[in-house]
Amino acid sequence: MAKSIGANISNREKIAVLMVALGNDIAAEVYKHLDDTTIELITLEIANLRKVTPDLKLEVMKEAQEILMAP
Repeated sequence: MAKSIGANISNREKIAVLMVALGNDIAAEVYKHLDDTTIELITLEIANLRKVTPDLKLEVMKEAQEILMAP
């Protein structure tokens, strides 16, 4: 079985990747519901992201969907 691309990154990095994958408009809507400290942490993680491949974006988005759809 192939190793997960996202297995080697932190949850903070996954959140940053997710926000990038969502795009500016949707990410802006998400930011409206967060406190200033959380926004600062996410923004810092986004700034520190290395290359975000399409495969990583897809994996992180699938993981987020699984979490959101869990009972």
